[in-house]
Amino acid sequence: MDTVERVSAAYAWQRALGHETAQNSLCCIVSDPAHPDVWDANHVSGVRASTTAEIEQVLQRADEAFAHCHHRLFVVDPLTPAAFVARLALDDYQELTPTIQLVLVDCSRSF
Repeated sequence: MDTVERVSAAYAWQRALGHETAQNSLCCIVSDPAHPDVWDANHVSGVRASTTAEIEQVLQRADEAFAHCHHRLFVVDPLTPAAFVARLALDDYQELTPTIQLVLVDCSRSF
């Protein structure tokens, strides 16, 4: 696992901590029906859907999982396929302020 994958996985894990998660090969659904207005408690992360059929499946799963919410939040990371991001733009999803993750690398270690 490279640095980008590790950082993306760690950020997704931290956001999901304490909430129900349903993971499959296309995405991770994080939900907490007791807190429908808390975005971090109700979101989709780790999206790896790239075909039209896969993207439709993720969007359908989100609608089913978040029936208790008024929002749909998709966390886009550097590994999210461009086709999925384009679909969000096509569907008029609003981009929020990005979160920038910094990584401290110990350059004194030999690899």
